[in-house]
Amino acid sequence: MARIPNGSAEAIAPLMGKLKLPSQERLKCLFAYSEDTGSLTWKVTRAGNAVAGKAVSSLDGSGYIRVMVDGSRYKAHRLIWKIITGHDPADEIDHKNGIRTDNRKCNLREASTGEQPQNRFIRSDNKTGVVGVCWDKKKGKWVAQVRANKKRVFSGCFSDFNEAHAAYLKHRAIHQEFQPIPRELA
Repeated sequence: MARIPNGSAEAIAPLMGKLKLPSQERLKCLFAYSEDTGSLTWKVTRAGNAVAGKAVSSLDGSGYIRVMVDGSRYKAHRLIWKIITGHDPADEIDHKNGIRTDNRKCNLREASTGEQPQNRFIRSDNKTGVVGVCWDKKKGKWVAQVRANKKRVFSGCFSDFNEAHAAYLKHRAIHQEFQPIPRELA
């Protein structure tokens, strides 16, 4: 059986978000965390940008703060979760307000892969200004639908946009318990 070079398996795991995190003790030795500001600051000077007293601030292409610890790259909010709770997240960590760099304790919560999409911003190509309602040209009506457990739940067709939106909100409250109220209305 061929031996995987050190770091190869770890290079793939962060993309899946399941990389085992360093111990809470190790993280507390390396970082100071402010629950009020969400900042993660180096306690010790290490290689590169890791300088004692300097905040971790390197952003990845998705807008998350990333940091290298013992040869592996981690999303800062996952390390912060471990610092706060003492355990690895079971699945995902959600930023309640949707701001990926806001790592305050009050803004972080565990989420499943199915719950995570419930807390999205409105897509940039959305033409209605609300989530869950779109215009169906063939029917000449507004269609309302909710996503639940990776499936669409049809809420109905409506002549009136506001009725369609109200139906969407009603079904969302039932089917999306993690984030029953869209962020833009919360």
